[in-house]
Amino acid sequence: MQLDEKDKLLFRIAQADFPITRHPFRALGAKIGLPESETLSRFKKLKKLGLIRRIGPVWDAKSMGMKSLLVAFKVPAGKTEKAAAIISKCKGVTHNYLREADYNLWFTLTEKDESTLKRRIAALVRQVKPKGFMELPSDKIYKIGVKLEA
Repeated sequence: MQLDEKDKLLFRIAQADFPITRHPFRALGAKIGLPESETLSRFKKLKKLGLIRRIGPVWDAKSMGMKSLLVAFKVPAGKTEKAAAIISKCKGVTHNYLREADYNLWFTLTEKDESTLKRRIAALVRQVKPKGFMELPSDKIYKIGVKLEA
């Protein structure tokens, strides 16, 4: 995985100060002297390399009147990849990750209200068929900023 200094700089700037404009990649590139087309191609490369999964906002569901929940599924080892693919396709899923534990597939789900959230979980249970699942509502939310060094 070969990144040059401009790739690393774009990566760092995008994490800290992504421009909210009609042409964000033009504005981002301008910060380090790159044209929009080159900035876009560099981001495509970073995504292809798996260094960037997604570029988008992080919404505060609660302040928007929505409901969010952490869910843990107990999925047999040979079925985790298929289960994760099903879960990741679900519109309200923001995070989906594997853990080394009995309840090994964890994800966060956000929906417009409690009843929609419950219906979505029930649908995922029917599709994935986990050996068990837990709903883990938050008592208090702690937001941490993670900025990765390139």
